[in-house]
Amino acid sequence: MPWYRIHAMCGPGHQSNFETYYHSAKPLTKDEKADLWEDTMRSNDVHNAAGEVDVVRKLPKKVREEKVRKYEFQLQHAKKMLEILG
Repeated sequence: MPWYRIHAMCGPGHQSNFETYYHSAKPLTKDEKADLWEDTMRSNDVHNAAGEVDVVRKLPKKVREEKVRKYEFQLQHAKKMLEILG
C-alpha cells in the first residue's frame, strides 16, 4: 500500500511549488500515475505544471502529523454527530 508524492513547479515561469501526497491500496501503473497527475493538477487548479509522481517509502514527519491531526478531528466530529443523531 504505497504512498505517492505528487510535486510540481507551476505558474508563470514555474516559480511556484505544489506538493501533495496520495495513498493507494495497490501500486499504480504508469498510466494510472499519469491519470493521478492530471486529476490532481485539475482538482487543485494548478496551471503550467511540470513535475512527477514518485513512490515514497514513508510520509515526511510533518505531513504524517498533519494527516493524523486531521483524521483525529474527523473522528471526534463523527462521534459528536452520531450522538446528536442518536
